[in-house]
Amino acid sequence: MSPRPAPNSTAPFPAYDGFRFFPIGPGARARLRSRLGFSGKVLLAIDSPAGAGHLLQLIEAFGHVARREASAVLRLAVASPRPTFAEREQLAFLRRRVAASPHADRIVLAEVPAEAERPDVCRAADLFVSVQDTFAGWCHALEAMACGLPAVLPDVPSGLRGLAFGRHALTADTSDATDLGVTMLTILRHTPVRARLKRMGAHYARTFLAWSGGDPLGEACAAAEPVLAPASS
Repeated sequence: MSPRPAPNSTAPFPAYDGFRFFPIGPGARARLRSRLGFSGKVLLAIDSPAGAGHLLQLIEAFGHVARREASAVLRLAVASPRPTFAEREQLAFLRRRVAASPHADRIVLAEVPAEAERPDVCRAADLFVSVQDTFAGWCHALEAMACGLPAVLPDVPSGLRGLAFGRHALTADTSDATDLGVTMLTILRHTPVRARLKRMGAHYARTFLAWSGGDPLGEACAAAEPVLAPASS
């Protein structure tokens, strides 16, 4: 049984593990993509159906990418293994909107990867896109970056402390489909930008998420609430 946290302490984000979230080489990544059935340039978003409004902007933004990148695929990992009634309604709404897209054959609605599988899914993708300014959204983004996945993040004041645009990640107005689409294309089309974000983004994320005995994610997120409230004395 875990000991009770000391007064005024906070627990670290439980899903992060420095022994699981790390970059891999091209050979191992190619084998991983083959095992997972990934092909083309995979744009990955991990979210919940509750963010359907934001995901509609991403679907529209993908249109700008799909017209210019013939192999681009948008993978929306939003389906829960045990969805609630409200989540089923949101998923049905998303499926209708995806079906109405001219690029529906290149948009995949998938389940949110299990915790054990999440690092491999991130490593196998080519780009991570976060469209919501939420605690969970920043958690998924940091995990993906720690795996060496270039990321496009929301351009909001409550973003990550110390994040350098163009060095660690790119940011975009996620309510503007054109801006979001152009930003994603910048990473997909420019090899030096992509290589820098893979290397420095992983360094940034792994530095902030390294175990420090406190709440490293809370230190990284300017507006994040602690995972565990301070224990009363």
